[in-house]
Amino acid sequence: MRVLIHPGYPKTASTFFKDNLFSNHSEINFITKNKIILDKLNLIKFLDKNEFDNEKRNISNFFKNYLLKNRLNILSDEMLLIPLGYKLYDNIEAIKRLHSIFIDIEEIEKINYLIMLRKPHDLILSYYTDEYHRLVSYDKKLEKFQNFLKQIELNENIYTKKILQIFDYYKIIKHIDSLKLENPKSEIGIFLLENLKNNNKDFSKKLSDFLGISYEETYQLLKKASPSNTTTKSEKYYYRKYDWNIFFSKFNFFYKIIPNKIIRIIKSSKFFNLIWFFKKSIIVKYEEEDLFIVNNLYSEKLKNLEKSYDLELKKNNYY
Repeated sequence: MRVLIHPGYPKTASTFFKDNLFSNHSEINFITKNKIILDKLNLIKFLDKNEFDNEKRNISNFFKNYLLKNRLNILSDEMLLIPLGYKLYDNIEAIKRLHSIFIDIEEIEKINYLIMLRKPHDLILSYYTDEYHRLVSYDKKLEKFQNFLKQIELNENIYTKKILQIFDYYKIIKHIDSLKLENPKSEIGIFLLENLKNNNKDFSKKLSDFLGISYEETYQLLKKASPSNTTTKSEKYYYRKYDWNIFFSKFNFFYKIIPNKIIRIIKSSKFFNLIWFFKKSIIVKYEEEDLFIVNNLYSEKLKNLEKSYDLELKKNNYY
């Protein structure tokens, strides 16, 4: 029995893969499309140590019931590598816990990992735009992108410090690699979003070889698909329409006045969001000096990653 864990990264076509490949390939058993599974994943993330230790066997038995012997079982959850979700938790510990859950299932022969990467300056720009509402809910000082970058550079803000930690590809991948000690057959497949965009056919072939599934079917599923994004990219910047998510994050005292159920209806309603039609979009872009901040933070780590895992990061302008 084979298991593949796909923890992200966010903003690297995770939803694209879920909707078009993982859910539709005949050789894949995509278990994370089940809401009950997602609820169990939240237990793994948010339980304290004693609670998790007490629940671990039950969680393992639960997952075992959803695995199939004759297919590649995929658990995909990019929230594992999203630094600031709706609730903070130890991302690295959560991945370690998830691994231990599957280690306890004797029928599993191999636990592989699929990691998707993206140029750090693109990832940070896209992540900030997409998660803008959540960032400002944690800290109003992060309302401006340049303030956000400065906080990352200073490494003093607890929220930007967590982003810096999770977006350290080298550290995260080395951590996942260390889990192989418990399952020596495990492998890590590291793929670049840029290769998916530039050569879908070659990307589909390499991905299929790593997953051990039919290339022809993979390519047919991916070649006609197109990703859908919350944010939109212009040639020089990202932008996002103002909406009720952003409003309630900025003015979160409304949560004490208005019932959560009503707020959820307002945020999800296309009709209610028409009120923001003429509101100026959130524009996020780099100033020239901003790129130096990102390069200084990540260039050495990216060089180490490239050397350790034989990746073409420099060729794809990662540093």
